[in-house]
Amino acid sequence: RFEAARDVLRRFAETMASAPDHLTCQMQLSGDETGAPVVEVAACYTGPDDDPPELRGLRTAPGVLSDEIRRIGYLDLQSIFDPPFGRSRHYWKGHFVTELHGELVDELVERFLALGRVPGSLLVESIHGAATRVPDESTAVHFRGARFNVSAQAVWDRPEDDAAEIAWARETAAALEPYSLSGGGYVNYMQQDEPPDRVQAAFGPEKFERLRALKRTFDPDNVFSLNQNIPPA
Repeated sequence: RFEAARDVLRRFAETMASAPDHLTCQMQLSGDETGAPVVEVAACYTGPDDDPPELRGLRTAPGVLSDEIRRIGYLDLQSIFDPPFGRSRHYWKGHFVTELHGELVDELVERFLALGRVPGSLLVESIHGAATRVPDESTAVHFRGARFNVSAQAVWDRPEDDAAEIAWARETAAALEPYSLSGGGYVNYMQQDEPPDRVQAAFGPEKFERLRALKRTFDPDNVFSLNQNIPPA
């Protein structure tokens, strides 16, 4: 139940703070099939235990409406989140954060309630394990110090709702910016209208200049420019 959102967010953060590599979780503030607000936690556990002790804090949270944790095959896992993709209209915007503390939790709840309709959600993805142990300078990825990726996911059907939905995502991202690790979001979620400084922040200034040098060598005419563009140096 949505009334338990703050408690579930806290339990989610505590669970992931000590999670082994064979457990990862995402959570969403979203709506059920009736449009009522709910909290969803999606877990992927690849360990040997049929009742993972690491998940008990979440599975015993007050207000649980449905517990569908079960052992499933890899192909079935891949189709769990299929429906929202390939249809409807989407606009995502967010930030990497280092922790889910009380003020940020309150902000997330308030921003979801500001949406006031479904589909659409606030997605919180955990980052832990191997992703946090790679030296930051060794890859273009710049969020090694983050522990969560928080994204406003505006999803809608009618073109006449474009302005309102996009505005909600942008306003939510702006509200999350004070908690941001670097001011940049996950580059794969960025929209075509992202300003250049947000694209640079996704990589960090030093890596961005290294990428621009590579672009100058391999694509000096900026042929590959329809994504979140890195212009040649």
